[in-house]
Amino acid sequence: MQLCQVCNAKPVRVGRGECASCVSRKARDSALARKVCQGCGKSPLFSKKYCSDCAERMRRTSKKRRTAALKSGLCGSCFKNPKWICSKYNCESCVEKKWARRGIVMTCGEYALRLEQQGGQCLLAELASLGSKCSKGELFAEHDHVGGFVRGLVCHNHNVGIAKIGDCEAGARIVLQYFVDTNPKNQNFQLSQLAYVM
Repeated sequence: MQLCQVCNAKPVRVGRGECASCVSRKARDSALARKVCQGCGKSPLFSKKYCSDCAERMRRTSKKRRTAALKSGLCGSCFKNPKWICSKYNCESCVEKKWARRGIVMTCGEYALRLEQQGGQCLLAELASLGSKCSKGELFAEHDHVGGFVRGLVCHNHNVGIAKIGDCEAGARIVLQYFVDTNPKNQNFQLSQLAYVM
């Protein structure tokens, strides 16, 4: 068996001295160097790889494929596995990969267990009595962005709210001190007087 002259690892294509991946890499690199579309090889580039016609055709094709997969109960990312019961669009494998990319240390089994422990609702649902509404839909893994550990499952509204105050204890203390300082009833009140605070 003859090996590729470029990568020296894979067997060559018939009639060439290079493997299939090296041939396609060369074509892609030459297309980028010539600033032509990798889809049709003619038009000037619209994005990094494709002209506007090819980019639109690819977008429509992938959208149709994703819609068909979701209608048939398959994952909208890999188009192979069935959708996970706790996600609108993805299978367990794709959800866990997405979490890993975001630094979230959790499995789908742990998510399901936490969801059951929380009664299927947002961990901060008690804030609804104060006027903070929980958003409908799936619950998000609210996590520490440094350590990656999950603090709880919260709705989209509360997840964004936590992120906006800095996603840390110091941010929560500053916000709490702001409320204490701006309340006319608490003019001489200090945050240190709150024994239960963090």
